[in-house]
Order: sequence, then structure tokens, then C-alpha cells
Amino acid sequence: TTFSTRWSAPDPERVIPSHRRPRSPHDAWAEKGGQANRIARRPPLFHVVKLLQWVLVLSVVFVVGCGGGGSGSKITGDNYLKIKNGMNHSQVTVILGQPTEKEGEYPLPRIWTWKDGSKEITVVIDGNGSVDASTQKGLD
Repeated sequence: TTFSTRWSAPDPERVIPSHRRPRSPHDAWAEKGGQANRIARRPPLFHVVKLLQWVLVLSVVFVVGCGGGGSGSKITGDNYLKIKNGMNHSQVTVILGQPTEKEGEYPLPRIWTWKDGSKEITVVIDGNGSVDASTQKGLD
């Protein structure tokens, strides 16, 4: 009978008996049994995958909740009626978002335009940063 040289019995000098081996927190969990035993045997990658699943779910909820999931335009007749002379330019951007076109530079009067297809809202901002006039095209 020939024996393979690839396997040999462990060297008794190098084997540490289990009663002398240092204990780890994993050993304590495994000895408890029940739920702790099942959790302890899961591979570490399992927990990373679960965390990534939760991050994905929460990010989708956040995007849809913030209005990113819809395609609703802010260029509407209702929003145009909210714009009043004397409003601050930052109040206008809260209502309509960032303009698609800007003409003129501070402190001179500036013309801001919001466009969405055939719909258009134009606002004139005076040197103080307030609405001086507004016009619309193609809104209901």
C-alpha cells in the first residue's frame, strides 16, 4: 500500500487542545444556543448585504418622498399666481426652483426665466433683489 505525501497527521507539538485555546466572543455566542447560535453562524457578508438592502430601501423612500419620483413641473398657473411684486428672489426660487435662464448681473435689474416646453414664467428682479414684475406664457 502506498501513502500520499500530500497529507500527514497533525504535529502534536503544534496542536492546541481546546481546553487551552483562548476563548473568543464568538465561542460564547455559539455555546448559548437558540437565536444567538443561529446568528453567530451567519457569514459576515450576510450582515453587509442586509445593511445595503436597508440603505437602498430608505434612499428610495427619501427620493420619492422629496418629489424626485414624480415628473410634476413647478411651472404652473397656481405657482405663477403665488409670485407677488416685492417678494425676495429667494422666495421665488422656493416656489419655482432654479431658473433655466438668467440675464443681467447684480445689482442691475435681472431677468429670470423658467421654461418647460411651451410653458414659461419670466420674473424681473430689481437691484434690491425683489420682484419688480412677472409675466407668463402658455399657462392655464
